[in-house]
Amino acid sequence: MAEINPQQLASQVASYAVQQAQSRNDTRTKDNKARSDALVQLQKTLQDFKTTLGGLSGKKSVVAHVAALSQEGVATVTASAKAQDGHYSLFVKQVATAEQQAFARLDGMSVAAGDKLNIKVGAATIAIDLATADKDADGKLSLTELARSINQSKDSSGKVSAMVLTANGQSQLVLTSSQTGEANSLQVSGSGAGVEAALALEAPKVLSKAQDALVYLGDENTGVPIKQASNTFTGIEGVTVNLSRAMKSGDPALKLTVSTSNNDTAANLQTFIDGFNAAKKSLTAMLANAKNDKNDGGKRDAGGAFASDSGIRALRDKLNGLVRQSFDGARLMDFGVKTDRDGNLSLDRTKLDKALIENPAGLEKIFNASTGTDLIKENNDYLGKWLNASNGLLKTRKESVSKAAGDLSAQADKISKQYDQAYQRALKQFTQLKQLQAQMSETSSMFDSMSFV
Repeated sequence: MAEINPQQLASQVASYAVQQAQSRNDTRTKDNKARSDALVQLQKTLQDFKTTLGGLSGKKSVVAHVAALSQEGVATVTASAKAQDGHYSLFVKQVATAEQQAFARLDGMSVAAGDKLNIKVGAATIAIDLATADKDADGKLSLTELARSINQSKDSSGKVSAMVLTANGQSQLVLTSSQTGEANSLQVSGSGAGVEAALALEAPKVLSKAQDALVYLGDENTGVPIKQASNTFTGIEGVTVNLSRAMKSGDPALKLTVSTSNNDTAANLQTFIDGFNAAKKSLTAMLANAKNDKNDGGKRDAGGAFASDSGIRALRDKLNGLVRQSFDGARLMDFGVKTDRDGNLSLDRTKLDKALIENPAGLEKIFNASTGTDLIKENNDYLGKWLNASNGLLKTRKESVSKAAGDLSAQADKISKQYDQAYQRALKQFTQLKQLQAQMSETSSMFDSMSFV
């Protein structure tokens, strides 16, 4: 008779005792893990789409505009979403400049406690403590010490910059206002014998005079004059003109043309289409039903993690419905956006170009309505119901999955204890059986050794 192995038999009996419960718990744990992973993927899918919408919203308009100037070198121009198609004339009489002054007699000036150099820039005054600026405390101030003190002054805050310029063996202190315009001129004065004497020796040389920009909206002299401290001209809504140089008297006016950019508009629309299709593809995969894979010997495909989830199906259907919705009488399909049989979007460029000619404001109604709602707002509001960190649907679902994981872990511990109990009972029984087997074997051997006459 084969010898009994109590541990092996006890393990088999205990495994059989918890087999069904263990199998059910393993399956549920696997499914719950798959659901947890799918929720992470779902959050990424929705967040990616929301980011795409945010990018389009940040542009203020899906309809893009482009601005162009008739001459190069005079200015550069950009157009924002608020720009309107049109033609304008500009004449740049003068550009704004920042004041710059050079001081040749300040090097090595004597300084004492209480001496100050006062630099007035516009309405602000920067007071430099000259004794503190004298870092080597030799009673004389070098231009390097003075420039460093000006640049590091808390009063300055970048309003003026100082540098030491050496030319033909002579060093000079050069002060430059950080802001252009007449109001930001420089005035330098001092208090203290040494600085007053140095300033009195020679007036500063004006390298560049503070000057406002002067632009005529229209032709030279007959247009509307616009005077401003900055070289950034924003007099035309949605258009930014950065002035580079003045024009010569008698030059023809600068022609500015603002028009709709169909290429950029199509690119913006394609961005939405790509974002929507990516979200839809991901959701469709999560909702896929189980099926047999003919290309893999009929092996069963388990399908998506949310194959039977009506909530996720409603999410996908809602997003599908929004792209078909009409906004103040305008629809995406009116602007060349087509839907195939699987619900994916694509762009018919020819139809879009035609629609932008016939109804350029229609696309604004769909994506960037000035009042009421639009496609971006509707999508963002609905996605917010899922993504809200405080009370969103994803948060609720994740909490449910987390609770289920805890319950399943507790069940696994319970099954483990049941296994241990069954094992110990069986081990005791099989150990006793093994002992009985040993006794019987010993008795049999005794009888075999006896001689009978």
